[in-house]
Amino acid sequence: MRWSSGGPAKARRISRLTPLGGLSSPALLYLGVDEDAKHVLFLLGSTATSIGEAECPDADCRVISLARGDSQIVDLQPAGAQPAQFQLELVSVERDELSSAARASKSRAEEHPDGRDILRSLIKDAAVARVMGTFAFDRGKGVMVQAAPSPPVAAP
Repeated sequence: MRWSSGGPAKARRISRLTPLGGLSSPALLYLGVDEDAKHVLFLLGSTATSIGEAECPDADCRVISLARGDSQIVDLQPAGAQPAQFQLELVSVERDELSSAARASKSRAEEHPDGRDILRSLIKDAAVARVMGTFAFDRGKGVMVQAAPSPPVAAP
């Protein structure tokens, strides 16, 4: 992926739960690859909005899905700080072929050291919590999965 705030950026590989745009108020949090291994999912930070080629797998569009070649503009409006604008481009989605089950398991467990704390912080927002309740990381497959929506419940 390429992530920049205006200038050219080198393509880089990131680990799951990597925050983009800062640790205290990230614009995005990289969740992982989805089941088809052709899209990657990002969670928008609570003060971020985006526009571009991403698809929204949830109704609130707090999670965005990008395929190879897609780009997205992300605006960050943190309280008490200067607004910022970033560009995200997904250069490629690659599958690692690893030589052993142990190496594959270790690779699937890799994540940014601050990622879980940032995710916990982000899900304090009710809308983010509701959305994230429909997604899970399948450690066995190493992908993000989306739970089927619950059927509507009839009022008594």
